Amino acid sequence: VAELKVDAQKLKLKHIASTVVQKSIRGMIARHGEVRERRKSWIIKHIMPKVQACYRGKVTRDIGRALTTEENENIAATAIQFCYKNSCKRLVSKQIAYHKRKVKRIQRAASTVQRIFRGAQSKTRLESLRDEAAQKNEVQAAFHSKLDNVARTIQNNFRLHRAKSWLRILRAQRKLIEIEATREAKSCQTIQRLER
Repeated sequence: VAELKVDAQKLKLKHIASTVVQKSIRGMIARHGEVRERRKSWIIKHIMPKVQACYRGKVTRDIGRALTTEENENIAATAIQFCYKNSCKRLVSKQIAYHKRKVKRIQRAASTVQRIFRGAQSKTRLESLRDEAAQKNEVQAAFHSKLDNVARTIQNNFRLHRAKSWLRILRAQRKLIEIEATREAKSCQTIQRLER
């Protein structure tokens, strides 16, 4: 049992040492002002996992060499499982990030396609509305021209009727005047005859 505690303490110290190595490398990266952000992320992304993997591999090899009993094998198995689970978590998080980026790209592409499709659809609707408006204008223009023709015909017929009625009235007045004139002429003739 005492050996297990010593091995567990060694394992903790080695993990602490790996985090100290990581902190020192990250501090070095942060202190160098001329290093670009891409370089920093590349180092963190590519070099740090290799350093961690090498160190963890060394730790597991050291533990594997030191193990001789069944209890020590269980400790080694848990250490290996711990490392494996952490690597699985990193892989899953990378895959999730990749799929999120992919989904965002797909959504952007889908919204672009939808925008283009809706624009084309609205253009065709606008053209059809313009065509309908032009047809309505043509129909209205034809209707108004027919209406104007009908109005002219009615006006001409009314003017003709009014002119004919005025003409009848004038003829009737002329006949009355002629009748009165003939009566006056006859009465004048009769008066002249009687006076003679």
